[in-house]
Amino acid sequence: MRRAPRILEKLNYVRGEKVLAHVGGPSGSGKTELVNVLTPKVKNIRLIDLDMFDDEAEIELGMSGVDKNSYTDAQLAAHHRMKQRLINNFIRLGSKPIIFFGHIEEAGRVIKIPTSVRILLSTSPRSSAVRRGKHKDLSPTEIKELIEIGDEDVKYLKGLGYIPMSSREIYSMVLSWSKSL
Repeated sequence: MRRAPRILEKLNYVRGEKVLAHVGGPSGSGKTELVNVLTPKVKNIRLIDLDMFDDEAEIELGMSGVDKNSYTDAQLAAHHRMKQRLINNFIRLGSKPIIFFGHIEEAGRVIKIPTSVRILLSTSPRSSAVRRGKHKDLSPTEIKELIEIGDEDVKYLKGLGYIPMSSREIYSMVLSWSKSL
């Protein structure tokens, strides 16, 4: 729990901001689970999974039902631009503070989240990949690939200054922020 106070010190800084924080981490680390567990408990902060903007971007671009793995470079670029535009509009039009959860990098393109509070969900890439593998019925080879991707995700986010925190620390922090806003 020693890391939480460093984050909580920033609360005064972000109090007036529309985006309080971004929580990132490897696939399967528990980001969506945190959103689902916290949402009923927190009414004055919007907890948003960035994946929700993927479907919306696909609809806007007329690419619904197209497998993302088959996108051309031009389609990936268009999808990225649309997703960023949708996120920016969501932030601009929102009336409550927001905490985003999810991946910000895909195929070398980075979604810009306007916050100084960057949190890395500290579930290990191995645990994340095994957990994801159970939900998606992945082969051992696919799980190994997810571990490698997770290692890269963690390295990337740490390089951007993301602070590792456990799901329990994030849970406590969000509840604390909710009470003080």
